[in-house]
Amino acid sequence: MTVQIVSSTDYDVVNLDHLEENVKNKKVLLENHPILKAFLAGSFSGTFSTILFQPLDLVKTRLQNTTSTVISRHGTVSMVSTFANILQQEHISGLWRGMVPSLTRCVPGVGLYFCFLDTMKSQYLHNRAPSALESVAMGVTARCLSSAVLIPVTVVKTR
Repeated sequence: MTVQIVSSTDYDVVNLDHLEENVKNKKVLLENHPILKAFLAGSFSGTFSTILFQPLDLVKTRLQNTTSTVISRHGTVSMVSTFANILQQEHISGLWRGMVPSLTRCVPGVGLYFCFLDTMKSQYLHNRAPSALESVAMGVTARCLSSAVLIPVTVVKTR
């Protein structure tokens, strides 16, 4: 039985080489699959925009729900009074309440939108810049397709 002594610097070099190889493999995967690349870009975009704008979405939903509106000092319902009420009653973490249904809809929704848009660009434009009308048409079509796929999730989120 022999014992081999490996220094920690040798081990770190091996791990870094392995890590570099994994990164190269993932780059090749994304370059060879543009639809996957578009979906991932859209999904990350959807994730960050949902997290960032969830407080505004919550305030909007509360304002639309007549049973939970808060009347301000002036006798009116306002965005500021609703926001202040949420902070008072539920603290700062309450602003991100209901984020799971939003993420469930937005992450795949924006990912699908990017996929449909990328597919249409590659199929119809053949590496040329789209005109303004083509851009609008492709954007509307991609949005309609991604929305149609996610109708059940949208219904659940709204309820």
